[in-house]
Amino acid sequence: MKPQFFSEKIVSIFLIFFLVWFINPFSFWMTDAFHMTLLGLIVTFFSIFAMFLWGEVILDEREQLHRFIGTRFAYTAGGGLLLVGIIVQALSHKIDPWLPLVLTGMVLAKIVGRWYAEKRY
Repeated sequence: MKPQFFSEKIVSIFLIFFLVWFINPFSFWMTDAFHMTLLGLIVTFFSIFAMFLWGEVILDEREQLHRFIGTRFAYTAGGGLLLVGIIVQALSHKIDPWLPLVLTGMVLAKIVGRWYAEKRY
């Protein structure tokens, strides 16, 4: 593997850092401009992260298996966390419509992706 200036791990660390900072768990004083700057950084680093995901070159079956396992972990964790969010909000009687919509989008994307892969390959 060749060394890269922006490795996937470094980009992931920055993305997680900016996401946590955006949530503001320590109640720092943040202006609207700074909040928007953080949002721009989050979008930028997620875009770079997505480019790493789409640009992966698989050389053998072992790397393919690692990619599949990582994808399953990520999908299951994302869906599970969204489901926990839906349950918590349902118990407090104020459901944000974005959570069920995102979970629906994930499930539909999985179905369409599977259908596309079966037809294409």
